[in-house]
Amino acid sequence: MKILATVTNVVHSGRAIPGIFIEIELKNDENERISILGYSIDIHICGISIGNNVKFSTLTIKPNNCSKLREFYDITPYIFKTIENQRKGGDVPINISIGILRINATSQLNINSFNYHGINVQPINYKLSERDWISLVSKMGYANYAIFEIRYPDIPLILGFDKIIKRLEEAQKLLFEGRNEEVVTKCRKAFEILNPLVLDKTSGIKAMTSQLSTQIDMGCTKKQNEPSKSERIEELRQKIWKTLHMGPHEGYTLTRDDAELILYLCLSLVRYYSSQFYNLSKNE
Repeated sequence: MKILATVTNVVHSGRAIPGIFIEIELKNDENERISILGYSIDIHICGISIGNNVKFSTLTIKPNNCSKLREFYDITPYIFKTIENQRKGGDVPINISIGILRINATSQLNINSFNYHGINVQPINYKLSERDWISLVSKMGYANYAIFEIRYPDIPLILGFDKIIKRLEEAQKLLFEGRNEEVVTKCRKAFEILNPLVLDKTSGIKAMTSQLSTQIDMGCTKKQNEPSKSERIEELRQKIWKTLHMGPHEGYTLTRDDAELILYLCLSLVRYYSSQFYNLSKNE
């Protein structure tokens, strides 16, 4: 007895809980009908288990015919984030293991008169392209919650920088949960750690450290009466810092769009600074 299994479609759920339906086609290549009492489908995405559905339901497949199974799997924010960390901006492998309980049935199904045995179907290795994956999770709603285009920054060997990344990761988790004000609070805490790393403590005014400004301005020719590139970056940091103090205590209502914008801005600037610190370390 042999059953050939293939993935025919992967679609978003349309449910309140983000998730996907995975459609699997079972083909009976025998010359007699196959009666199935139950089955299990174990799904891994990027090596991460997203569920093992077990069902007991009578299913008959005629000779040289096909039947489709359609199973739902949750893609919670935690699972989604783990998949994103694993795929690292690439394609998404889906590995599927299927177990089938076949009935060695007589012409009439009688609980007292039939035998059954298990069948392990050949595992399915399926792959979604990055484009298809982003389209899929966008339909699930994650386009409103997650950042695809901006890669998480590498962590330079600077005391405290890992804590900045941790605060931004916490902010993104809060964004998943719709806790907009707390997103901004976490971003502000990230900048409270960042500010001393980029500012000259000896200067009486808010100015970037000479090492960092020299690195940023390297290769630039400053026009007369125009601010340098590093001064423009510092001006941007100051404006984001002011934005991070928005909240109900100042009469502002923070929407999801506000929280998402602020998280984008913070992650982008931190990404930029991490690159500059990395370049500085190479030149030392």
